[in-house]
Amino acid sequence: MKRVSELEFGYLILNPAVIVPLLVLDSYTSNNIQLGNIGPMAVLIAFAATFLYFTIPKKNLVIPTAVSLLLPFLDIKFAILTAADIILAVWHTLLLKSLKQIDGYPAFSEIFIKYERFSEKKSGM
Repeated sequence: MKRVSELEFGYLILNPAVIVPLLVLDSYTSNNIQLGNIGPMAVLIAFAATFLYFTIPKKNLVIPTAVSLLLPFLDIKFAILTAADIILAVWHTLLLKSLKQIDGYPAFSEIFIKYERFSEKKSGM
């Protein structure tokens, strides 16, 4: 479960950390995306909405990744992000699939083991 949580956190941080700088950089340079057009703006809003709704409360990485497949059509720079999203989503899905087969999923209880050292009394001969 720890690895699954780490993947969810990485996905949550990766997307805004890549998209925002790319949009800012694009607005200062060639302005390829042209955010004034309704098409690119609709794709970005759709991705943001699915990202926020499915990643944070639902912990589902597959649906936002599917929507991120549209991002490289806006600008080829987003292809790296989409590839990273696909890798994280597949890894997350495989880990969850194996965890769901274990008894006690999703509420695994932690087991704390406490060892006490003892000494045997030596008997004299």
